[in-house]
Amino acid sequence: MAKFTIGAPSITGVDANDLVNEFFSDSTFPLMIRLQNHLPRNISLPEINVFLKPFDDKAEAKIKSFDKLHRLVSSIEQVAELNKNEAAITVEDLTPVSAPTKPAKIAPVVVPVIEPVTPVAGG
Repeated sequence: MAKFTIGAPSITGVDANDLVNEFFSDSTFPLMIRLQNHLPRNISLPEINVFLKPFDDKAEAKIKSFDKLHRLVSSIEQVAELNKNEAAITVEDLTPVSAPTKPAKIAPVVVPVIEPVTPVAGG
């Protein structure tokens, strides 16, 4: 499960869209995420029908596509940059991590040993 915080890139030195590419490029959509607000103000995210109250309010949302996730993260990052917030919103992937599958047991291969034939003299 991926979890990262979006902040002003001029302060954090991190582009949130790079984080989306890193953590979600192989994800299957729709995707369930949890958002946590660290801002001292309300934030409305109409693209996913979420409204977050100040300081630590959380909400879950379904993201329909990789492009919509990029647009959402870009919107949050712009708000963070305009207000010079180091930590604006934390995004957490709620997709359950599947248990690793056990490899199938493979029967050992038995290779018969062939003894070399030595020619018989005079025969």
